Amino acid sequence: MIQPEDGIAGESKTPAETSGRPVTPFEDDTIPGPESPTSRNMSIMWLSIACYIAFINVVPLIPFHPGRHLTWQALVLLIAPTVIFMLLQLWVPWTVVRIRQSVTTEMWQTALFAATWIGFLFIFPPHRGFPRAANILLLSLSFLVQTLTLARMGSLLARIVREAKILLPLGFIAGLIDIIGAMTRVGFTNNVMRHHPEIVAQVSVAVPTVHGLRFGSSIGPGDLLFIAFFFAVVQRHNLNLRWTFRLVYIFLTISMLAVQFTPVPSIGALAPMGIAVIISNARYFEFTREEKFAMLYAGLIAFACTLGFFFFTNALFHHRP
Repeated sequence: MIQPEDGIAGESKTPAETSGRPVTPFEDDTIPGPESPTSRNMSIMWLSIACYIAFINVVPLIPFHPGRHLTWQALVLLIAPTVIFMLLQLWVPWTVVRIRQSVTTEMWQTALFAATWIGFLFIFPPHRGFPRAANILLLSLSFLVQTLTLARMGSLLARIVREAKILLPLGFIAGLIDIIGAMTRVGFTNNVMRHHPEIVAQVSVAVPTVHGLRFGSSIGPGDLLFIAFFFAVVQRHNLNLRWTFRLVYIFLTISMLAVQFTPVPSIGALAPMGIAVIISNARYFEFTREEKFAMLYAGLIAFACTLGFFFFTNALFHHRP
């Protein structure tokens, strides 16, 4: 079992914080320090990537022949891959955003990863004529490059968060929007999943399953982006690193298992993710009276605009007479 503590245990402050100045959105934070690309952080990142690729390639090659009824062996082989995979799926972006780069470097890395991901989607997709092991390898590399792309995008996006307490309204609003988008009939994500499942499957990262078992669940690109975004904000502002990782892992794993074993077709992952981030860092959220009213007004406006978008796209694209 991979233990994430080595990759998430850092509690030291960033160079910006030790100097007493605020963290600016696009500063060059490659100054040598605990979050800079040290050899140890790079080694942890490569270890997480190797474990990720190895796990995705090994699990589908495990043979299993289930009977008509769900046995305890089948149940273990359904639950264990999800539990382990979610740990690895979170560990990779955690180690990636931990390595601080300049804005220019992050942009170039994002562009390179995105181009490679597009190549796997359209140029080197799995093919029926390929051996099964080769298709699994291609799929695992595609999942990895997608994760790296969205991890760097999330790290860039996190630069706009100047204060840690902004996580509270962001986590709440993002979760609420995702619930409406993924779990209601007017939601854009829900409509795309029902009308164009092939598109959703192509851009989602699926949990590897043992050969012979058909259960499974997947994570959408938006979820991967916000996982990296929240992780990057927590690390940039030196918040509760350990419990953020632990609670996000626990809440998302429970959500993935709920989709597998309950009638719920999908769960807006930003909701449990946002709750986990808020609970883990609640002691950092202190607001003045004016800030509370400003957040309330901004939240109501954002919610109204979101509802309008969902109803408009639902009527225009999916339920036109």
